[in-house]
Amino acid sequence: MEKEAKNYGRAYVFMDLEASKKQVEDELPRAREVDKTPSQLEISVREVKELIADKTTDLDLVRCMHENEIFPSVPSSYSGSRSKIKQKRMSDLRYVLEAKYPGATNEQTSEAMNDIPNHLYNTFNKGRPFYAINISKAPDGQYRDWEID
Repeated sequence: MEKEAKNYGRAYVFMDLEASKKQVEDELPRAREVDKTPSQLEISVREVKELIADKTTDLDLVRCMHENEIFPSVPSSYSGSRSKIKQKRMSDLRYVLEAKYPGATNEQTSEAMNDIPNHLYNTFNKGRPFYAINISKAPDGQYRDWEID
């Protein structure tokens, strides 16, 4: 993977959580500690609609958010109607974790934050369908998703 300009990797985790932005921000340090993320990894929590409205957001990323839909992970313990579970556009999800990792590639940045969505799911959404996707820009300029463990 190529390194991004300014010698840092960038990655994004888009997700829906049954929590306020403040609750997510407050839980993030614990998630980082439990998941042993590198201390140099900078992560911020934003609302997806805020990222879309930000004029400095990469237009390829905005296009990716509007064009791509994801299915949720559905736990085996889920007792609701599975037929009502639908895909969602990335742009319709609630939050995005934006990460910057000095000296890393975009793929390394995605890998470094890969366990955080699961921690947040277990804290806020356990037992319910969970929409989450971890993406970063590949060397060919396209945004690619990385498997969330």
